[in-house]
Amino acid sequence: VIGDCGIHGESDERDDVELGYGLAEPYRHQGYGTEVAIALSRWLLGQDGVRRVVGRAALDNSPGRRTLERAGFTLESVGDEYARYVLG
Repeated sequence: VIGDCGIHGESDERDDVELGYGLAEPYRHQGYGTEVAIALSRWLLGQDGVRRVVGRAALDNSPGRRTLERAGFTLESVGDEYARYVLG
């Protein structure tokens, strides 16, 4: 197993859905995270009831933030612990 991916619940009242993914340590820093973020996001944006895809990364998780940026997400907001990115 390289990792896993999916969504955190159903889309919300704004038709936003949050993706989630994780990679096992030996497979990090090889582009797999970007690849899965792109593929899952494209699929999600093609589903009824989804207007935007959201991704969150801890503020101290620079690789996670770069993955979302490389996948085309834009920074929407920064909280105390997480940066929120959106696509769509």
